[in-house]
Amino acid sequence: MTVPGPTHGAGPDAPADSRRALEAKADLVRAHLLDDVDRLREKARRELDLAEMLRRHGGAVLLAVGATVVLGGVSGAVIAHRAATRKERARHLRLDAWMRLIRHPELAAPPPKSFGVKLLERAATAGVVSIIAVVARRYASHLLSPDRRVKVSSLPLQPDPFPSAPASARR
Repeated sequence: MTVPGPTHGAGPDAPADSRRALEAKADLVRAHLLDDVDRLREKARRELDLAEMLRRHGGAVLLAVGATVVLGGVSGAVIAHRAATRKERARHLRLDAWMRLIRHPELAAPPPKSFGVKLLERAATAGVVSIIAVVARRYASHLLSPDRRVKVSSLPLQPDPFPSAPASARR
């Protein structure tokens, strides 16, 4: 005759009951997850629905369209007015320029520089720019030369845990 061992409150159907409880809990979690997915899908559909967007933001859209139309109309009117009065404005500007020249001849533009002066200025500018380019190229090649690069193999992989201890004591 065999004596059954201690069961600690678990009957013969204990594995089946725990499995049913686990499946019920899994079903409950699965239902909650499916509800969350459905809510998220509905929210995404509402957020991407054009009619819903227009219903929510219709006033702002109408205001933006109205402001664009008004600004376009005002810009068109200004452009049309300036085009219609262009010759008259140019005539007034020319007359004003002549009056300034008559009243203040010292403010007239200076005579143009001679060809030789222009040529010397351009040559000096080209020389300075080429010297700067040569110096910059030498400096860059010096910075990028292989002997100035840090060799990765020379770097320690890990810091020394015992920097003050002699080499024989570390081993």
